[in-house]
Amino acid sequence: NNMPVADHTDGRTKLHFTQAEVAAHNSPYEDCWVSFLGRVYNLTKLIHENPGELAQPLADAAGTDISHWFDTKTGDVRRYMNLETGLEEYYTPMGRFLHIPPSYPTDDFETDFDLPWWKDHEADEPQYW
Repeated sequence: NNMPVADHTDGRTKLHFTQAEVAAHNSPYEDCWVSFLGRVYNLTKLIHENPGELAQPLADAAGTDISHWFDTKTGDVRRYMNLETGLEEYYTPMGRFLHIPPSYPTDDFETDFDLPWWKDHEADEPQYW
């Protein structure tokens, strides 16, 4: 099961990784790769730059495929309708993670990023893809 991706970590481009190759990068804080929706992301730098509880679900997923976190049509994190509030929210049973806004009003949500990490492949200069 090959996945088309770009590996920018060594200055070369590799077009495909197997799931076994991704699984070999399963050290949450030293070498953390995840795959989803046909792409592979190296999240090691992201986790180091953003330590804490919001990085933990990503660290826990090191070396795995997390496609089930995402909507295959939109490429965005899955959402659901919260019946108590009547608001659409991100579906994160693994725990809220980096770049996911809280489901309650707050002034401590960091918004100083252009794209969320899962959309990094759309950036002019991708950092994680």
